[in-house]
Amino acid sequence: MTYIPKVIVADIDVIGMKKILEINDKLETAHKILGQIRSNLEHNRFYKDSQNGKPHPRWYMRVYGDSIYLIGNTEIPIEEQAKWIIFAAANMIAFGIFGDEFKDKKKRIGVNFFLRCGIAKGDFGIAKYKINGLEDTIEIGNSMAYAYQLESSQNWIGGAILGNLILSKDDDLYLIEYPYIPLDNLKEDIKCEWDKNGWIPKYAIDWIRVLKEKANDFGVSINDINKSYINKKIDSISKNIGKKGKEEDDKITKTKKFVEYYLKRLK
Repeated sequence: MTYIPKVIVADIDVIGMKKILEINDKLETAHKILGQIRSNLEHNRFYKDSQNGKPHPRWYMRVYGDSIYLIGNTEIPIEEQAKWIIFAAANMIAFGIFGDEFKDKKKRIGVNFFLRCGIAKGDFGIAKYKINGLEDTIEIGNSMAYAYQLESSQNWIGGAILGNLILSKDDDLYLIEYPYIPLDNLKEDIKCEWDKNGWIPKYAIDWIRVLKEKANDFGVSINDINKSYINKKIDSISKNIGKKGKEEDDKITKTKKFVEYYLKRLK
């Protein structure tokens, strides 16, 4: 087995996939959403070596159902892994909400979607097996477990990084300190453990920054990117996902709270 003691992992989950499948009664929309996500991620996955110009991956991608895992390339420093994975998550969250508004029609997505993301640091193991002459690979580690726990505990559209990932302050990081990260679904024993270790998340993924930086691509004046504009878009996508309920309402309310908090800080 290949053991990697430290790696950055993101768990990105498509919110409401079950409802999307129920509404459409087919897999076409689900495949379209996952295809859009994979295509966008692949576009940002590689960087060119400054010495020889060869492309190298910033992360590796694994898809399990409606969950996408990004696993950092351990040949690059841990902070670089974090930087690029955080950016990828921020970009994807914004892309899912506003990707149908690109001025360039070729870039527009056919179906909008909501994402939720957890990013954490931990170990990772790769084991290869041969069973009945067929090779198989098992990949697992507490990095994946931590990222999944954080992703699934959040009740909003957006994401956060686990407190075990300590990063130097850097303007290139798409993060914002946010005191109201909604860990509504976090089990009490895990919450106690995180609290004891100082791992309670303090930083949310800054997907609104992506929207503001790409305002021109979306054909929107940066001055028009306000609470009303963002919330209207969120409400529109929410209606398309399907049935309402307290949990869905809470998710939207907590996302709008983040939007309001974020935009107030810019004034």
